[in-house]
Amino acid sequence: MQDTKMDNSEQNGNLIVFGELIYLHHRTVEKYAFQCGVKAEDIHSVTQEVFINLNKKSDEFQNSHFLTWLFKITLKASRDYHNREKRVKDEVPELQGDLPGQSTRLPQSRILLFDEDRELHDALQLVVETYRNPFILFYFHELGYDQIGEILNIKPVEVESRLISSKESIKSALEIVDDQQFELHLNLLKKSYKRVPSKFNADEILRRIESERGKEEDLLSSKKESKSNKYKVKIWITGLSSVLLIGILSTSFFKNDNIQSHEVTTATDSANIENFKITFEEQKTTYRSTLGLTEEEFNDIEFVKMANQLFASTIQESATENGSSSISNEERYEEVLDMLKIPSQMVNDASAQGMMEVEESAIFIEKLNTKIDSIISYNNSVLEKHREILNTAKMSGKLDATYLLTNRSKLPDEVESLINHATTQGVSIRVSRDKSRYQAFFEFPNHWYKLYEHVQDSSISLLNIKPMIPFTYGGELVLTPQESAMYLNELEYILLSMKNQNSLYTVMKSQYEDLAYTLIFGASNTEVVTNGRVNEEFYSAWNNLRYSYGVSPMKYFIRPMFESVSENNWEVNETYRSLNFNDLQVAFNLAENGDLAAIMPKENSGAKSATITWPNSEIQQKVEKSIKNTDTTQISQIVGLSPIESVLLYHHAQEENLLEIQHSLLSFMNFTEHENMEKIMNSWLNNKLIPRETTSLRYQDEETFEQNGNFVGSVDVMNGEQVIRTIPVTRNSQGMWVIDASLSYLLYSEPHIEIDEQILNDIQNLYSRFRENYDYSILKDISASLVAGIYLEAASKGDLNTQYELLLKGENSDTPNKEKFLSGPSHIEPNWKEQYNSMEAYQTYPSDESLLSSRKDKNDEFDVTVWLYITPELITGELYRNGFQIRKTVEGWRVYYMPIQ
Repeated sequence: MQDTKMDNSEQNGNLIVFGELIYLHHRTVEKYAFQCGVKAEDIHSVTQEVFINLNKKSDEFQNSHFLTWLFKITLKASRDYHNREKRVKDEVPELQGDLPGQSTRLPQSRILLFDEDRELHDALQLVVETYRNPFILFYFHELGYDQIGEILNIKPVEVESRLISSKESIKSALEIVDDQQFELHLNLLKKSYKRVPSKFNADEILRRIESERGKEEDLLSSKKESKSNKYKVKIWITGLSSVLLIGILSTSFFKNDNIQSHEVTTATDSANIENFKITFEEQKTTYRSTLGLTEEEFNDIEFVKMANQLFASTIQESATENGSSSISNEERYEEVLDMLKIPSQMVNDASAQGMMEVEESAIFIEKLNTKIDSIISYNNSVLEKHREILNTAKMSGKLDATYLLTNRSKLPDEVESLINHATTQGVSIRVSRDKSRYQAFFEFPNHWYKLYEHVQDSSISLLNIKPMIPFTYGGELVLTPQESAMYLNELEYILLSMKNQNSLYTVMKSQYEDLAYTLIFGASNTEVVTNGRVNEEFYSAWNNLRYSYGVSPMKYFIRPMFESVSENNWEVNETYRSLNFNDLQVAFNLAENGDLAAIMPKENSGAKSATITWPNSEIQQKVEKSIKNTDTTQISQIVGLSPIESVLLYHHAQEENLLEIQHSLLSFMNFTEHENMEKIMNSWLNNKLIPRETTSLRYQDEETFEQNGNFVGSVDVMNGEQVIRTIPVTRNSQGMWVIDASLSYLLYSEPHIEIDEQILNDIQNLYSRFRENYDYSILKDISASLVAGIYLEAASKGDLNTQYELLLKGENSDTPNKEKFLSGPSHIEPNWKEQYNSMEAYQTYPSDESLLSSRKDKNDEFDVTVWLYITPELITGELYRNGFQIRKTVEGWRVYYMPIQ
């Protein structure tokens, strides 16, 4: 593990850099504290103690490496913690076991999910501390003997001796003999330690440090005010904005003890400094002109203050040579000018570049977000200053932003200028959420969408969703429950896709947890449950959440409760009452570490096989009632319709000419021929879905399968025992069954089957029987999928004769004569068993009512496609299946020449 030496210079007190140190190393402290036996629920307070002491006692460790210092203080804090715990138990013996309310805390079992992890961790805790610490630092933090020795104040040779003893002690306790097996257990436990919970809040720690410093400074004479106080950082506004300064100020924070004496710069250096001064002032003039501000007003923006401070520091450092610096003057100048840039300039510069890497994107968005917040803060200070005048801008007795903006020329010049220039920086002026004033808010400008071509999606998407926060205000949801659920799903997806976590991530993660809690449990002014029953708008939102795409913590958390409460007719039961929000936080940590997928329950369609008679007044009434009080543009809010009921809802919409509902119930997710979209859409809208001769509708869940995160099935429209129409349906991301219009109407279909050992044996037996004497009666009553399998099996064995016997022949076929075929290549990949993992067959036909009604006998000749689904590990692009062309004839199935195109 890399380390850096600490310098006891005056820069040690810079809170911005210290904030970055906290951000970079808090996870190390949290994990080490847990490994030292600190309870999960107490890690937060111990971590705070470590960093506060780290800042207080810097002068005691001026010759130490930073990580050495950090581990020393964490170890001491852990020992102090255990001493306090022991004193409490000794003083109050009855305080043994769990404390009241402790069931809501995160127990150790949430971190160490597997028995092997718990056993190894427990065995480690039983080792005497003097032997346990070398083991932890060596195996879990990858420190060398010298570093460990310095932390524990022992010689390196003693470190080695204690490592050997502790290792043998733990192996003996666990009855492990094999070193490789022991190493495997260690690596798994190391991975589990990543689940140690974090309530990291740098601002909270920095505020405490600033508060304590303030108390000390109050003791000094006001006449001796510290120069550094003049530029004191406002912690509440900067948060983790140290991203703007890290890399510059860190050269002051991390530098060697041996400072070389200053020397006079050369004439060239002096000229460069003067040019830099001119450029800096020119840039300031340009930016403040863009914002419509005076020099004094521009200098009052937080990031401009920081740029001015850094500019002065850089000029001073550039005026002397410092041999210990690894950063050139040119690089310093560039960083200062970069800090000075306003948001619109940052966006323009980024748009002129190529696509950023993941880490670069995260840093860019962090800087951009910090500067946007600075401008919003400045704008709000201006609006507050003129609040009395602005609050006269009312319509019908209420504050009205449109009225304010329309009459901006009547406002003070400072406010008018602010309004005129705000939108260029992503700022809009609106009425505050409590309706008491006008405030500045972030609003993602349309012309900033070009950033999607230059910044990684996860980073830019997080900024794009920022204007929606907060999702709750005053104990109420800002949006409807259904809209809130939609944003929660989107936010979860974005957060989990973030590879580099910054302060914007921290803010959004907090919003995610707050919104999730309110949607499930409610808040002071949000009732989820009324008279013991879940309110309809909330279980509708829950339904959306339980169908979150992919490996979703929310889906993992809410699905068992949803299913239990829905089966209880939405009356609150013990499953809901015992729901622990910590479980969602644990699931989120597992998802971030890539461990949630292994314990996610297997997906199911959520539907049950059913057959209903038609007409059916009871089902019709249920369907009609489902949309009675529903906004026709919000059909996804309808919860609990089965595949058959969704088909009947579409039928009802056709009867009543409700086009919005028809559009909402059609899916084109598999559609590729976009030029025919309008034609296909019109055929669905204009042709009756359920013919008059229909006597029943049938849905068979065993024939439904998962495909690309969606469940695909079909509803059979029947007359007696005959299927007269098969309607493809799919369960969308909101959990609602819709019609898959991209497949058109299905006239013939076979169930989706896995290419497993049983299917392969069936294909092998049929192939062997058929090739003996090419008895076509063998093929007459078997499925198209099996015939395709026989052909593929023959191809894999290089059996061209059997392949030829299976081909469609005649005047209308492209099949060559036998001699030519046998002399040519197979055109089929030989490794089909590895290439494909499942298949299904169906016949599609244009949605033409006359053609559909003319199909009476399924024994007529027709074409079918057998879809061969590629094994997921072999999918390299968008292609996930291959079509195998085959024809039903009166003699049975025949294969087209070159069936896979």
